[in-house]
Amino acid sequence: MRRHPELDVGVRRTLERRIRAWRAIHGEEQEVIFGKCIGLAGQVREVLDIFSECFSFEVGLPRPI
Repeated sequence: MRRHPELDVGVRRTLERRIRAWRAIHGEEQEVIFGKCIGLAGQVREVLDIFSECFSFEVGLPRPI
């Protein structure tokens, strides 16, 4: 059973030929990995963590001699 019976045989062969040519250039399909989306709340938390890290260092003024 064909997936799209309305397509002509020539159209299907052209599509198959173009797919073969594309795979020859780009290789087989690869797994796609999407980065983690942390959203606005996660971004705010991340910025606050970085901000608090900046103040965790003990920095003092030079001592007078």
